[in-house]
Amino acid sequence: MTKRINRLRLVLAPCVLLTLTTGAIALRAPTPPLKDRVSAAETVFLGKVINRAEDGDWVRAELLVEQPLRNAEKGMKIEVTWRTRVGSFFIYDVAEGTRGVAILKDKHKGRYWLRADKFEDSSKLAEVKAMILPAANWVIPQPQRAEYSGKLLDLGSALACVKCDSKNLKARLAELADRWGVPMVDRPADKPCTRVTITFAAKDDALARERERGEQGYVLTIAKGARDTLVTIHGGDEAGAFYGLQSLRQLVVKQDGKPYLRSASIKDWPAIKRRGLIFGCCDRIDSLVNTLDFCSSLKLNYFLEIDVRGKLAGKVENQVRACKSFCDGHYIEQCALMGYRDRLTKMPRAELLKYFDLRYRLGFRSFTVNFDDTGLKTQQQAQATADKHADIVNALYQHLRGRDPKVQLVMCPIPYGGRPDKKFCFASVAVASKYLNVIEAKLPKDVAVFWTGDEGVWSSNVTAEGARLFGGVIGRKPFMWDNNPIRFANKRQPLSGRQPKLYTQLSGYVANLNEHETRWRPDHNVQFTLATIAMYTWNPEHYNPEQAAAAAAKYLSKLYPSK
Repeated sequence: MTKRINRLRLVLAPCVLLTLTTGAIALRAPTPPLKDRVSAAETVFLGKVINRAEDGDWVRAELLVEQPLRNAEKGMKIEVTWRTRVGSFFIYDVAEGTRGVAILKDKHKGRYWLRADKFEDSSKLAEVKAMILPAANWVIPQPQRAEYSGKLLDLGSALACVKCDSKNLKARLAELADRWGVPMVDRPADKPCTRVTITFAAKDDALARERERGEQGYVLTIAKGARDTLVTIHGGDEAGAFYGLQSLRQLVVKQDGKPYLRSASIKDWPAIKRRGLIFGCCDRIDSLVNTLDFCSSLKLNYFLEIDVRGKLAGKVENQVRACKSFCDGHYIEQCALMGYRDRLTKMPRAELLKYFDLRYRLGFRSFTVNFDDTGLKTQQQAQATADKHADIVNALYQHLRGRDPKVQLVMCPIPYGGRPDKKFCFASVAVASKYLNVIEAKLPKDVAVFWTGDEGVWSSNVTAEGARLFGGVIGRKPFMWDNNPIRFANKRQPLSGRQPKLYTQLSGYVANLNEHETRWRPDHNVQFTLATIAMYTWNPEHYNPEQAAAAAAKYLSKLYPSK
């Protein structure tokens, strides 16, 4: 017995017994600092304990999200578990209805562990908010990892581009210098200046170690040198270096009319590789370029242009070329939306190829092949229609890839929304599944397929499980075509209802903001929603609609100050 007691003393010696204001009792080792726990957490929110159920020494419960801070949405129910005791010794317990700041990371049997260091008193809410919100507000979309010292560094007499691996990136840096009102030079000036180094690689080893996300990723550091301010951008590829420039663009602060740079260290990458909007047509080139510049500044990189009606000639053709040139210089994939309903199926093959060749000659290397908004009634009709559609896509694939192996195709099928365990749009589950199974078998694997979400044409809630199930039918991760941003933008609302983990089951995301259904007005309501879309598609696990709305409003107030 004496030996057993001594062993127990050794175990409990480093532990601290804590009594919380909530009435919970915990026996645990000294906890890491709050800042470290918040930084490492997967999800953070103010929540309330509900549905508490005891099972011997164990408790299972849910935390109702009341105020989300990271990777959560208001009203979500997060499953948690904890152990109340080992033998006669209490470990941790918390009562039904208790409110606290959840700082969750580790799981046990699919549920987050709850302990005193994982469920802080609600009085810590303001402190935790201060740790999370500044990074989201200084750069949007919120970087995956960022540290800011709070120091403002003098931009100096000039931007000295001491090294840049790309003429295009150098031109983009020159645009920033002009925006900030300082000259750009190729070598350090006699007076204090800001030295900028921009490099990138086909695959950067340092970034690749971070979950192998070197593509479009970047590392940005802004620091004080012996005399000058030092800016270093290293991209996992050229696009990544460009996104580093866009973060740099937001880290300029003007005081008394003089520009300063905020000291920062950022390591960043997108969750979704293709992110953008549906818009059209190129008949108002100035406003369109302004919109695309807004998109690229927020790291959106996909522009699905609604099919230009009639013949592309003269003025319209020149505007299309000008738009394409802007997209190429800002790392935006400009995609031509081709077809609607049975338009493509009625075209003779030679006319069909000519129809696509015209866009190809204008510089397009990305196309959609759309068969949307018609119906299917029988499985026999589904088989015949899918055979015809697959044949068209394969013919275009071979024709266009023969001209350029980098051409990208996306197909929009007839049943483009829904999920096989519930319902599809434009066809019953059985008929839609028959059609999609034929498409899966006959379509090249690198042709993406559009999907509008779990619920059909319009989806207020879109889940990772719904995307996984739809992807299982088509044999690839779906490319989400989201129609609900039309409704969000018309009401000046942030993107919401899309799960944080949805990105794991998607190959891309495009928001429908076509000007026929969306009210593009001087109130910038569309830009408000578009900014929140950029935040979600870049970093969905840290996305919160309420915080995104605040960040978007702040960003727009700087871009479009009221007179």
